[in-house]
Amino acid sequence: MSATIARPPAGLAPVGGERPMAADRSGGQWWLLGGVAAELSERLAVPVGFIRTLLVLASFAQAKIWIAYVAVTLLLPRGGQRRPNATNLIAVARVGIALGLVWGLVGGDLSPTQGLLDQSPAVWITQCGVCLIGLLALLATGRPASERDVVRDRATVRAGLPVAGLLAGISVGVILLPSVRWERVLEAATVVAGLVILLPGRPGRAADRIVPAAVLAAVTIFLAGAGARLDGGVGKTQVSPTSPAAIAPSYRRAVGDLTIDLSGLAGQPATVVLSASVGIGRLVVDVPANAQVSLVERVGRGELYDRRGVHSGVDLRRSAVIGPIDPRTGRTLARPRLRLRILLSVGVGHVEIDQTGPDEFGAL
Repeated sequence: MSATIARPPAGLAPVGGERPMAADRSGGQWWLLGGVAAELSERLAVPVGFIRTLLVLASFAQAKIWIAYVAVTLLLPRGGQRRPNATNLIAVARVGIALGLVWGLVGGDLSPTQGLLDQSPAVWITQCGVCLIGLLALLATGRPASERDVVRDRATVRAGLPVAGLLAGISVGVILLPSVRWERVLEAATVVAGLVILLPGRPGRAADRIVPAAVLAAVTIFLAGAGARLDGGVGKTQVSPTSPAAIAPSYRRAVGDLTIDLSGLAGQPATVVLSASVGIGRLVVDVPANAQVSLVERVGRGELYDRRGVHSGVDLRRSAVIGPIDPRTGRTLARPRLRLRILLSVGVGHVEIDQTGPDEFGAL
């Protein structure tokens, strides 16, 4: 004798309190950036290409659309979820990587006439290495919401917390301990991160660590390739020595603007040697017009200003001698009383030398 088991009608909960599984609304479109267009196309039932075209046009009309895009990337639930989760953090990281790649390839003060391959092999090979790491990270995290493993995304976010904490700690250290060469700490931490990936553990743990380690490696390679020196503190500062004895052996700034005004030395008989560097930011030196200046400049990535105009690109170098000028007659001085030997270095940013005449600091 057989018994027939009655099944509850569709949509009703069976005896025992279990609820039917919700319909799968997860997007099936591949993520290009943060998956916003893919999710909206699934919710609105419109082609994903239409939404992506609208986003591109909106970004051209208003650059601030990227801020809204990042906010939506962080807050929009994915795959039918009720609230944002670790997948949203992965999406935000993807947007950051993509923007970094765009800035590294076509932005960052590279002029249209001076492309990446016009630089030395040491420069463009390093730059291409950073871009390759970024592309691999994007490909590794670009699966549509319907194919994503929330548990794996959560594990990736947990693996990225030490990297985020490390970068935050270095940022605080640059402010609180300006005498430390923090770029060396970052390089050592990248080596340690590479070794951590190789540590034994549960299956899949190494894969969870790859993306955070790749981001850390890209940041390190970019700063190292630019020769950014991260010591000297953060912020905008200006020094104005009025005598050769008041000049420090070197001036450093990790992040920010550094202005050195040497106009107070005008007319003083002396030979001054000065060294200055900015890791990320702007370095400006004002020199008296009646001083002979022997100058060596280097910019890892950015702009270099001289009398002929602005030079943009990577690994910019210039050695020059600026002749002394009589501020009253405009003629070149045969025997200048003040001689300056200046060595300037900027990792990411720009460097500028200005000759200051009597209109700026009074009669000489």
